[in-house]
Amino acid sequence: MKNKHSGTAAPMPSCQFGFTLIEMMMTIAIAAILFAISAPSFQGMIERARVKSLAEAIYSHLQFAKGEALKGMQGPGGDVQVTFKKDANPQCFGMVRDTDACDCTNVNTPDCIIGGSERLVTLTNAEFPGALIVGTGDETIEFDSIRGTANNTTIEVQSTSTATLKLAIVVSVLGRIKICIPSGGDDITGYEGC
Repeated sequence: MKNKHSGTAAPMPSCQFGFTLIEMMMTIAIAAILFAISAPSFQGMIERARVKSLAEAIYSHLQFAKGEALKGMQGPGGDVQVTFKKDANPQCFGMVRDTDACDCTNVNTPDCIIGGSERLVTLTNAEFPGALIVGTGDETIEFDSIRGTANNTTIEVQSTSTATLKLAIVVSVLGRIKICIPSGGDDITGYEGC
């Protein structure tokens, strides 16, 4: 293509693709700032999920125990006891029908059996990392085989790193089981205060 005025070819416009070093440094700096802002909230979300996971596991096992106790009306059976070993390392809980409370720490000769199958849960760090049952000693909840009633009990679980991040599993004398946030506990989405 010739230039009308000089008779020489006009230079072709040059196209540049990619980022300049300054643009790349700015992008990395903005990404680092966003990551630094979101990391603590992401860690809090993980801790909440761990506490919820343990609380819901205990809730579902208590519902199972209540159902098993009510089966006692229809055939052979009796009350169902769920025993929590809070001082064990690792913590555990197990259930048994119509006998003394089971010892979930005795894994070699388990006595936590209902309907011919073992009914115990060990709270290992692999399955429930970052969450534990609050308190000391043993605690037993007994579900009546006639009405499904129980002794009034509250089992609290909390984060191992944040003591205010906790949930309570409340069993009423009528055998109703619910998960709620105990007083002094941080807000966890999906649960109301006790």
